[in-house]
Amino acid sequence: MQKGKIEMERPQISKELVRDVVKIIEHKIEDRLDEKGRGIFVSRHEVMGVILEEFNEAIYACENEELHNFMGEILDVAVGCAIALASFRTEKMEW
Repeated sequence: MQKGKIEMERPQISKELVRDVVKIIEHKIEDRLDEKGRGIFVSRHEVMGVILEEFNEAIYACENEELHNFMGEILDVAVGCAIALASFRTEKMEW
């Protein structure tokens, strides 16, 4: 057993499912950019603010057993992370 690896049989994620999820994230990114504009995150502080807000909302939904809301919030976390990565790649973001 590798260090830190928990031995258990888990259902596997297919390549098709990964593609489907990436498409969902891509559509949500475009919706968010259409709604809020295509401007980048301007600083690491803005990135952390956005991601932490969505993460805290995911925690709330999880603790309150709101599965649909939880899934929506983790999608929002993924979108925030993707926009943050795109912002970093412009090389115009303040560090």
